[in-house]
Amino acid sequence: GEAAFTAENASAALEQERREFEELFHKNDWWACTILDMYFSRCHAVTGDIGASVALWWRIRADVAGTFDSTQASATLREVLPEGATSAVVTMRPKGKVPQGGAEDQGDEEGEEGGGG
Repeated sequence: GEAAFTAENASAALEQERREFEELFHKNDWWACTILDMYFSRCHAVTGDIGASVALWWRIRADVAGTFDSTQASATLREVLPEGATSAVVTMRPKGKVPQGGAEDQGDEEGEEGGGG
């Protein structure tokens, strides 16, 4: 369908990204992972200068955030979907630990531990 993305959707996504980035920006572990990822990137292999690699990443990130809208979101989705696809199902998983089954599964595990020793 054509009603996949609205201006409000794009605005909400940009606001969420901005807030998450502001939070991450002040954490050392985020910077450590980001710099390490850049160090092993193709960009760094070309530039040989981590400062130039970070500067390029920063400019591209700002450009994407500054030009993102509902039209671009729809175009990007169409690019990644197989040709002829009529719909897509997008699922989200919570961050953090993944639950390990229900209460029934937990009871079975306890019984196995007790009986196997």
